[in-house]
Amino acid sequence: SESDIAARQTIEVAVNIVDTKDGLNTLITGTEYAVNFDSVCVKDGRSSFDKEQVRTTSGVAKVYYTASGCTVSDTINAALYPVENNVVDTTSSISVATDTINIELPQVNSIEYQDMSSRQIALQGISFTALPEVTEVNFIVKDEFNQPISGKEVTFSLSNKSVDATLSGDIDSDGEVVASTNANGVVTAYVNSGKSHGLVSVLATTSKNGGGVLRTQSFGISITTGIPVQPSFSLALDNYNPRGWNANGEIVTATVQLADRFHNPVPDGTVVNFLADGGII
Repeated sequence: SESDIAARQTIEVAVNIVDTKDGLNTLITGTEYAVNFDSVCVKDGRSSFDKEQVRTTSGVAKVYYTASGCTVSDTINAALYPVENNVVDTTSSISVATDTINIELPQVNSIEYQDMSSRQIALQGISFTALPEVTEVNFIVKDEFNQPISGKEVTFSLSNKSVDATLSGDIDSDGEVVASTNANGVVTAYVNSGKSHGLVSVLATTSKNGGGVLRTQSFGISITTGIPVQPSFSLALDNYNPRGWNANGEIVTATVQLADRFHNPVPDGTVVNFLADGGII
């Protein structure tokens, strides 16, 4: 019904089953045929039909197509199959009709920080499994319908220039890292540590369709050693005078707090060994 549609619009898609003899394209009625509809975006879930197969004796087959994330354009295919003894024979199509629709980009409404793989990364050269040198920072771009937008370009930068952390990725003409959102509207920045300790955030910007810029930033990423040191290592007991003369098994809770030389908490999973002069621990 339309060849140029708005984002998330629904349109009617119809095909005529015709006899091409003598170039007359006469509509075929009274004989049952089946038409299977598909498209590039329907296959990857960014668009949908209300039904994928239509059986008809009127010579016309109609479905409703909804763009639900597909952008720029989509190619719709309709394959014609015979129906014999009330069974659709899909071994080979009789004919295929193809057309392309243009889909407007949805209005960009927001860019949001989503998550990151690690809130702490190690100084360059001293990383280990629990404290890597690289963290993935994810953002999501959404439209005015609060749905993710695919294929939208996002520009990244770092908040703290004094920390020699860097971003990985494609560099644009302005020297900034750019990436495009995936089918789920998510775009990822990769932050690499340097040899300086500090805190840094990823700044993400994207443009609105009609002009203007949307901005957001991630939570802070701590660049540190992750190795415990004596000045940030402490032990506390909840009872310094337990009953022990004529009783065994009195429980005292021992709590250790440890951090690295920059007084940042060490990674989860850091092992602490305890040794006691008496009793058991």
